[in-house]
Amino acid sequence: MLFPSVIPFTTRPLNSTEKKAVLRPFLRWVGGKQRLLPSLLERIPKDFKGTYYEPFLGGGSMFLANGFKNAQLSDLNPHLINAYNMVREKHEEIHVLLTKHQIQIELRERAYYYEQRLLFNEIGDSKGSDQAARFIFLIHANFNGMFRVNLKGHYNVPFGKAKPSIPSLERLSELSQLLKHTKAGIQTHGYDSILHRVEEGDFVYLDPPYPILSRTAKFTSYTIERFSEDEQRKLAWFATQLHNKGAKVMISIAGVDLVHKLYPKRIWHYFTTELQRNVSAKRPAIMATELILTNYEP
Repeated sequence: MLFPSVIPFTTRPLNSTEKKAVLRPFLRWVGGKQRLLPSLLERIPKDFKGTYYEPFLGGGSMFLANGFKNAQLSDLNPHLINAYNMVREKHEEIHVLLTKHQIQIELRERAYYYEQRLLFNEIGDSKGSDQAARFIFLIHANFNGMFRVNLKGHYNVPFGKAKPSIPSLERLSELSQLLKHTKAGIQTHGYDSILHRVEEGDFVYLDPPYPILSRTAKFTSYTIERFSEDEQRKLAWFATQLHNKGAKVMISIAGVDLVHKLYPKRIWHYFTTELQRNVSAKRPAIMATELILTNYEP
């Protein structure tokens, strides 16, 4: 039996009740799901009682909006995971360091940003509060909250803001408490590493990097590896395996032709809308089709 091919929906802002219940992300993050969040929340499986998995963590909008009691959070970006762990364990220290960065960039602007970018690349994957705060600062001060590295693994996003808005101490404290008081594991690994752990009845939310939007507009990688067409095919196979294991799966992804080919409508419910996307510091924003796919009836 085929589901209705594509069901359009209209995005909306969070209402006042939802705003009080939702913890906002502490990071600007390209591809973040704040504008799509109410539409995602409306489609969470009603009978979900297992473990929640979010293996493309990014800004963490879905987890922060729900505070799932039993959650496994992961991402391939070690800087991102270090930031989450340091906020959980040392949120006050992180805020002090961020405040110092904010003061300096308002005084020295571009020069300070590029100085810290160079230092960030020299230190590399080192863990700890200093590098975590530097990472958070760079994401807030750069162009569009983008994290991108070149083939050498060096972060290379250009300067964006001389007056970045850093997360408040209150927000960092709330996030720290949430991460400490839930059974949230936060790890650095690829999405496919969760396959052997997911069980029937678990809920998995996948928010992968965008596939190619057009011949001239591409999202470059958040890690050294490019999320290519082959990776999109592997992800679709992975999602099918989750489905076969009896997990509830939700995917937010660009509505390009490749996606329609990879996710058969005998398995997936399709919901579609149009959102504006900034794909480059050198190119104007474009309108892109966004899909929400579920293997269950929301």
